Amino acid sequence: MAKITPYFLFNGNCREAMEFYGKIFKAEPIFETFSEVKSENDPALTDETKNLISHGELKIGGETIMFADVPPAYNYNFGNNIVTAYRSSSLEDIKEVFSQLENGGNATMPLQRTPWSECYGSVTDKFGLSWNLNHDTTL
Repeated sequence: MAKITPYFLFNGNCREAMEFYGKIFKAEPIFETFSEVKSENDPALTDETKNLISHGELKIGGETIMFADVPPAYNYNFGNNIVTAYRSSSLEDIKEVFSQLENGGNATMPLQRTPWSECYGSVTDKFGLSWNLNHDTTL
């Protein structure tokens, strides 16, 4: 099984946005900060980033919308703040879809094990669309 999910990126105000949308859609924000998912030795974890949202979700009408703050080192630009998250319970599916999206595009994070997934990666396809691919055994 696979799902495509909108993933909205923010410039340090993700928590505020999630609370705003949560109130509108009567959904409880669920999120983790960078300090909760990054190692203390990770150079990306700074005083400036530790309380930013590394990943958040709102469940609205049976669908999930994902959210995150873009750390300052990654240069947030309005216009590239929407990513499509492709989640699949099939590891082979994730690898195949990633390979096809990468053809003519650019892998911005090769597929790899992360604290939240056995296999996660991000790619910008040949049309300039950004994708996060995530092996998700809960589907």
